[in-house]
Amino acid sequence: MVSKMRTLDWGMTQAGINAAVLEYSEMYSTPFLGAKEYITNALDAVDAAIKKGQLGPRSGRISVTLDSQTQSFSVTDNGEGMAPEFMEDLPQKINDSIKRGHVTLRGEKAIGLLAFGRCGGNNKPVYLHLISRQKGDKNFAYLRYSKDGRIIVPEIAEDGLTEGEVDENFFGTFLHGTRAIIGGIDPHIFRDQFTTSGVRREMQDVYFPLFVNDIGSRVSFWLDQYGKKSEILEAPEMVGENLLNKKLPFKMRIKTPDGKR
Repeated sequence: MVSKMRTLDWGMTQAGINAAVLEYSEMYSTPFLGAKEYITNALDAVDAAIKKGQLGPRSGRISVTLDSQTQSFSVTDNGEGMAPEFMEDLPQKINDSIKRGHVTLRGEKAIGLLAFGRCGGNNKPVYLHLISRQKGDKNFAYLRYSKDGRIIVPEIAEDGLTEGEVDENFFGTFLHGTRAIIGGIDPHIFRDQFTTSGVRREMQDVYFPLFVNDIGSRVSFWLDQYGKKSEILEAPEMVGENLLNKKLPFKMRIKTPDGKR
């Protein structure tokens, strides 16, 4: 019989960490399912701000912006925003989310920020730009992930971004909240997965329960074509509802007990 056992700690080399992070980033079956993670994070942020009383009951907003010129996909929320020190710790907390165990929150595995990697091609880098500001802060916190080949590198802007820098380089400024931008999406992927009609359909399908329940009255979803137009998304009308709303002509035939019609 073994007399004494000692518990060992798990550990990973840097090469192992790089491989695991890369695998997390490519685990999504389609690029849009990866991009959806940023919408889900925005939804959690806005919902939390409403519950804390930081936003009015009907003032939550999530905007999804498509830019065909730069092949970029952006998600902006008007939630509480993240402090710079919190954002700096994010690369150290993969798979260790503060949401873990909270059944009412949608993103809890702390790997969703890596989903941008599914949108890259083989020959050019793809980026995640994470920009956030809390009420009362002057500058924006800025964290960038870049995937180039088979490695993902996180970088933080030590002094953050000024309002002018965000306005000029990252689709315009905003008061508070968080913006996640996937930049440098592979052109073939962008044309296939990130058309306005395709994103509209995917969002309506994926988030349909939210459009029709209580949160649909607290948070508005917007779809923007950068520099062109914006539209508010609503729940799609279902086929059954279409039939119920139509007056369908029909003839009724009654069969009598003697077999006559």
